[in-house]
Amino acid sequence: MKNKKRFQKINWTVFGLLAVSGVLLALSTWLSLKDVDAVIGEESNRDFRWDSASSTLLMVLLFLTALLSIGWKRVFPFNGPLAIILLGFYFELFFLIFTRGWVGFMGIFGLAITVMIALIMMISYVIYLRFYNQP
Repeated sequence: MKNKKRFQKINWTVFGLLAVSGVLLALSTWLSLKDVDAVIGEESNRDFRWDSASSTLLMVLLFLTALLSIGWKRVFPFNGPLAIILLGFYFELFFLIFTRGWVGFMGIFGLAITVMIALIMMISYVIYLRFYNQP
């Protein structure tokens, strides 16, 4: 029971920190694009683009989110890292839909960071459960 609470605390803390930092990064990028567009005078990198790829990605993400929510307790303690990976894909989807050009790399950067953090969490959970959680 003690380990379960520890894993839950780690999962929610990391998820919350990544969610807040993702929102702040998106807002910062969005506002800095407004300033850059005003100074340079070129066309904006802020653009609403919704195409079939965005629809497909959204449907896949919603399906995976539903699967994760159904099996939330079964995949514990890996539910947190899986939710973090889904959060990264939603972050990427946001940048695919609302920006264009070089700014889209911010979404890829955020996705890469969330995947790396989630993989590190999963590997550390496996190592802990395999070697240190002896009865």
